[in-house]
Amino acid sequence: GGKGSAGRDSIPGCVETITQAIQTHKPDLLIGSSFGGGVLLKLLQTGAWTKPCIMLAGAGIRYGMEPALPNDIPIILIHGTEDTLIPLDDSVQLTRSSALAKLIVIQDDHPLHALVRQTNILEAAIDELLC
Repeated sequence: GGKGSAGRDSIPGCVETITQAIQTHKPDLLIGSSFGGGVLLKLLQTGAWTKPCIMLAGAGIRYGMEPALPNDIPIILIHGTEDTLIPLDDSVQLTRSSALAKLIVIQDDHPLHALVRQTNILEAAIDELLC
């Protein structure tokens, strides 16, 4: 199905798939990037995910979701200043919606190429949430 259907490449289809994976694998942390960040936002908003997470240039607002995060879950958002696909302001709005959300702004593009090369930023975020 396309992005408007309930297929695996749609937000609802991905939420269903990830919810099943969460129940099976019981992870301690989820990381969602771009479209996956939109899926993560929906998981958070529906209560399907209630543990710490990292959102990388999340596209949830672009898919029409409310810019609202739960107030009781630690969330780190990472967004690049040179992102031309998802506005940095989307991550700013999400961060402002929750007392436990933290925004890390880095000089990077939408695919976060620099973040991949500088793994210490992501490793530090994971350590902050899990340690």
